[in-house]
Amino acid sequence: FAVGCTGQVILYDTEQRAPIALLKNLHLAAITDISWSHTGNSLVVSSSDGYCTVVSFDDNEFGTPLAGEPLQAYEQLLRQRAEYVSQYIENGGKPPVVAGDGVVAAAE
Repeated sequence: FAVGCTGQVILYDTEQRAPIALLKNLHLAAITDISWSHTGNSLVVSSSDGYCTVVSFDDNEFGTPLAGEPLQAYEQLLRQRAEYVSQYIENGGKPPVVAGDGVVAAAE
């Protein structure tokens, strides 16, 4: 993932605490937004100087994309987390009940 700061973009992966890359001096003004391409091979950085920078990465530079069963399992996990957050908000901050299979039910 990427974190935009005043004059730099810091890249992290989920496997370690330390950044894996530091992109500096991309713009003359503060960074206003960052966005990954749908393929994950490019990072677009915009700035209040009115310019955008596209940083390109090699295929699989950050690993192999999920596909098939691992991707489906990850998508299911994300849906469960989204449902949990939804229920939490609807319950006014009271945690919902989560069954052993990850199914979220409204709090009683």
